[in-house]
Amino acid sequence: MLAIYDLSSDANRDQIGLLLTDGRNEPSDLNDDTIDRARDAAENDIKIYTVGFGEETDINETLLKKVATITEGEYHFAENQTELEEVFSDIAKSISSRKKVVHDPASMKLATGGSTFRPKIPTSPDYVANYSGFLNVNDPAAAANFSFTFGLENGDPLNLTSYKYECDEWELTGGVKVNNTTGEQYYVTRCPEINDSADSQTTITGTDIHVYTSGNTTDDVKDDLGETRWFQANFSEVLDPYVNDSSDEFELESNQAIVGVNYSNGQRMLLLLEIGRNQGENDLTYVVDVTIDDVEIEEKDEQGG
Repeated sequence: MLAIYDLSSDANRDQIGLLLTDGRNEPSDLNDDTIDRARDAAENDIKIYTVGFGEETDINETLLKKVATITEGEYHFAENQTELEEVFSDIAKSISSRKKVVHDPASMKLATGGSTFRPKIPTSPDYVANYSGFLNVNDPAAAANFSFTFGLENGDPLNLTSYKYECDEWELTGGVKVNNTTGEQYYVTRCPEINDSADSQTTITGTDIHVYTSGNTTDDVKDDLGETRWFQANFSEVLDPYVNDSSDEFELESNQAIVGVNYSNGQRMLLLLEIGRNQGENDLTYVVDVTIDDVEIEEKDEQGG
């Protein structure tokens, strides 16, 4: 079994085994061998859920509970098929209730000259969830940056509006973030399906959208958006290419600005706005991928909540 995990398992994901039996080891000296295999599994971070099925008197509960304990799994008993299905459901919920870094869905729009522009992506947009055509720009699995393409007349104002949404379904990405203080692993999630109800969309007010140009500093960003936390990209490192080393002030081109959005639930986003390029190159580049629930990080059911 351990060889199969070595060949086919993703080391970034939990490794789970299921031991289902309707009886006892025969001969009984196999019990020691079973315990040895459980210890091997534990050394390889494989968690085993054990299930006794059928007549309780036929099951060696002591052995099954010991295997589960050694591997930090769980023991269950099911007398019939209905109970067995319930056991499998309970195990599935237990496996999916992992600590997660949650990338809540968000989007934005640009408006100028009476027209509204939605974010685009050069790869397949079908993979990324959307709300009324507004793509989720906070998808950690997106393969490329999002952009806007539009024409801007001289003197026309450019308005940016940000939104956040509720999610109908959560999906693990395979990514893992580690809290270096506690050593705990947190699994990175994405939202493949945005809730399409009218109350799902929340508009981010102007007081939570900040624009920085030459002369502003990274301290201004920290004052507006707060300090980065262990699960987020460090703002200073991300902004470093746009900052003067000696003065800590932004050095941006006349057509550039840094936009910071505070989603008021712990998730923040930084973007580089560049205006005045040829249409087709005009873009809003997704610079920082940091979106998290109001984290004391919650344990979320993979399918919602």
